[in-house]
Amino acid sequence: MNYKRIPFETVWVHFPDIDQTAKALNAPHTRILPDGTKEYTVPIITFERPNEKTVVLADSETIARYLDSAFPDPERMLFPKETLIFQHAFLQFLRREAKVPRAFLRVNITSILNSLPPHTRDWWIETRPRAFGQPYDVLAPNTPKKRAKAWKIYEDAFDAVARYFDVAGKGNHRLSGGLVTYAEIELVSWLKTIQLIGKDDGWKGLKDMNGGRWARLVDEPEYRYAISTANSNNAKL
Repeated sequence: MNYKRIPFETVWVHFPDIDQTAKALNAPHTRILPDGTKEYTVPIITFERPNEKTVVLADSETIARYLDSAFPDPERMLFPKETLIFQHAFLQFLRREAKVPRAFLRVNITSILNSLPPHTRDWWIETRPRAFGQPYDVLAPNTPKKRAKAWKIYEDAFDAVARYFDVAGKGNHRLSGGLVTYAEIELVSWLKTIQLIGKDDGWKGLKDMNGGRWARLVDEPEYRYAISTANSNNAKL
């Protein structure tokens, strides 16, 4: 929204309240958990326009595609037509081959827990088996052996992404040669999350990894602005 210069208002929702909030908005679920439960996640976005049915969407990629169609700014497209196949391939690689989301969780799960308000922490611990098939104590790297294994997975994931970037030149830190795309924004969002919640843990180890390219990517001017809620006003999330 910031990148496309679309005004909006952010409404923060605590984890235990996401299901209730999503259902109240008639937002779609975003996946089916292993036990068959429908999972509702943020972001959720609503667009209210006079004399039109309110649009309610969930899932970041779905929202980004809608923004391109509803606000077609040729200079700020998140999915330029000529990049669609490339972006799809990279996102599949990031999520399913490099497994960056899973690697992020294993190293940063304790930082995530510690960043939550007290009344949300019990919910977080109780729901890990439903979300990931394992309890928090199993997922958390709370022994030296588990810590070493988690960090190896973490390093392997970002090493794999670095090799992908190196196709455009050793040490390259941009996915699309400076062009902002949704796929690069998704990677930056993971990096920014690590930077915010794991600054003394996951980010401390990652920022100098692979030649420091991840710190350079997060610090690109367009992402310092785009990955922000400081400029939000005038719509509902």
